[in-house]
Amino acid sequence: MRVIKLVVVFCITFCLIVLISAAPSLFTTTGEFDFNRFFGIIQRILYTFIHWQDATFIVGTNEFTIYPDIFEHYEYMMILLISAIACALALAMLLVFFVLLMPQFIRKTIATLFSLLNSIPDVFFIFSLQLIVIWIYKQTGVLFIDPLATTFDPVYLFPILALTIFPAIFLFQLTLHSFSEELTKPYVEFAQGKGLSHFYILLHHVFRNTLLSLFQSFKQLFWFMLGNLLVIEYIFNIQGFMSFFQTYYSPELFSICLLMLFLTFFFFFYLMEGLVASYNKKRGIVTKGADYY
Repeated sequence: MRVIKLVVVFCITFCLIVLISAAPSLFTTTGEFDFNRFFGIIQRILYTFIHWQDATFIVGTNEFTIYPDIFEHYEYMMILLISAIACALALAMLLVFFVLLMPQFIRKTIATLFSLLNSIPDVFFIFSLQLIVIWIYKQTGVLFIDPLATTFDPVYLFPILALTIFPAIFLFQLTLHSFSEELTKPYVEFAQGKGLSHFYILLHHVFRNTLLSLFQSFKQLFWFMLGNLLVIEYIFNIQGFMSFFQTYYSPELFSICLLMLFLTFFFFFYLMEGLVASYNKKRGIVTKGADYY
């Protein structure tokens, strides 16, 4: 049953991607419907998927091959996303452990500070990072991070830092809330009664029970990061995956890029849902069917 649902979801999503990619061709410049052109574009998109090795896209009067160039942009995007989410998760966990070991009034102060930071637009942090680097360069003559990419020299560190800021704040608040709720459960009092230290309980019990539940909020986080990635690619002059299919738009290229994004997150969340369900089953918690999209 699970496999059937998986196949059905994939087929429906694939059809939607094809229809969305071909939708602009349905209307003429005068606002009338052009179904012949619409179905012709759908036929071209399907032909591209079938003969993917020879797939091309047309920009103006020029024709370009989609593969293998698209994989370079895709690999670059995944390096930025995976690095940013790993840094954000590690930073959020370290901050949460630090805060929970502090007195109560310090916890409240830090939680309030992060609530204020969360209300600031993420673009503000990105521009602030650039200004700080430029200011240090003017003062010292040392450019320790290249703030802009070139065609032959892509940047990694600066975009990863910029992409990490909001997820780190978001995950910190979410993790702190989850840890605080977990600390009120009876098993924590039982562990304290056995003489276990507060740090040991946090690391070996609360952390383990909270970590998998965080993955349920990763869907929202990943989609937000994709939107931020487009902004970051524009600001840092990065020829990345998001700007690639936006700059060289064609129905064939757009549909392939959408499908690559969908497959990436579809299988990632499918795996995470399976891990969470398996872990909850061991704990005797009954979960509903996984939601893959």
